Amino acid sequence: MAKKGKQKRIYLDYAAATPLSKKAYDALVKISNPKSEFFGNHSSTHSEGVLARDLLLEIRTDIARKIEVHKDEVIFTSGSTEGNNLIIQGVCKAAAFSSGVKRPHIITSFVDHSSVLEPIRSFLEKYYAEVDYLKPQDNKILDLSLLEKSLNENTVLVSLSYVNSETGNIIPIRDVRRLINKFKSKLGRGMNDYPYLHVDATQAVNSLPINPHNIGADFLVFDGSKIYAPKGVGVLVALRERKIYPIIFGGGQEKGLRPGTVNLPAVFSLQIAFNDSLLIREKENKRLEILQKYFEDLLKKEFPNCVINGESEKRVPSFTNVCIPGLDAEYAIAQLDALGVASSSASACQSTGGSGSSYVIKELSNGKDCAGSSIRFSMGRDTKRGDLKKTVESLKKVVSLQNVSSN
Repeated sequence: MAKKGKQKRIYLDYAAATPLSKKAYDALVKISNPKSEFFGNHSSTHSEGVLARDLLLEIRTDIARKIEVHKDEVIFTSGSTEGNNLIIQGVCKAAAFSSGVKRPHIITSFVDHSSVLEPIRSFLEKYYAEVDYLKPQDNKILDLSLLEKSLNENTVLVSLSYVNSETGNIIPIRDVRRLINKFKSKLGRGMNDYPYLHVDATQAVNSLPINPHNIGADFLVFDGSKIYAPKGVGVLVALRERKIYPIIFGGGQEKGLRPGTVNLPAVFSLQIAFNDSLLIREKENKRLEILQKYFEDLLKKEFPNCVINGESEKRVPSFTNVCIPGLDAEYAIAQLDALGVASSSASACQSTGGSGSSYVIKELSNGKDCAGSSIRFSMGRDTKRGDLKKTVESLKKVVSLQNVSSN
């Protein structure tokens, strides 16, 4: 792998991907090494298969216990993108094909993650679903009154991210659940009836409790790549008696919802990383809150006209999305990278092959000035105060190079 010179790199893009933790790495090596006894296919009936199956059950049971669900409600996937697609498409297929809902209705947000929006826009809305996209009001990522007005008797799914992947704003999921319950009660429907609540908890795991029953989610996903586990592995939680169809076929694994041999080494590594995240979450949150305030105070001092995007009081502590009006964010990202700072102008899934302009920021009240002038900095376990000071110094150079006024 090519090296970026000898300078110390400052990594501030943990929202895109986290490095593999030492514990997760050790777990991965333990199961993956040539002498491991867990190489068998967990669907096989021979002794090697039974060993793999027993370990998989142990992992599933442990994760289920940690988030207070039944073990058969935990499904392993390749990550949140697959999980979101399975839930969104699978619920709508079940509604249309077995529940008699002629035109299933979905509610989501204009500023949700692309893995939520794209299966809806590119497939469901195009062929057989009705969709309401909720628009932010001022800087409020979700307006509950708009959600309440959008619910109708054909609504089968409300699909939202717990934490916005660009601003770090926390969606009031429990309040969403209360509105859905109120609506169900009005129609005389039970808890297992439509509409369901799907929560993408990918950016929430390191900062917030994600127990589905506590927050009110019928379906929930999270991803190994954001919790210091390997990439290409994730968890989908589907509560019992919720109607969902598979979207890929070829085997009976994972209750038939996710056919294919489970990646046991990655799942074991994810379990270790997830448990570690739960153990240090409170302490790490406090540390990041201090760093976030320090960083944003520095930014406001050096760039008096800068704006911290989103609701400032309702964010996880690892995110700072800053707008410097007039800045070419896409070019600034490249300049910062050359100076040794890794950051982003939008979520990684949106940025690939994209313009660098954020559709999320565009929808906020300052979107006209900030959609192409905002940079997302996201901190993690290795972030230090000195890294943030150097980042601001580097950003000052970038702003100067672009001849952007900081006042």
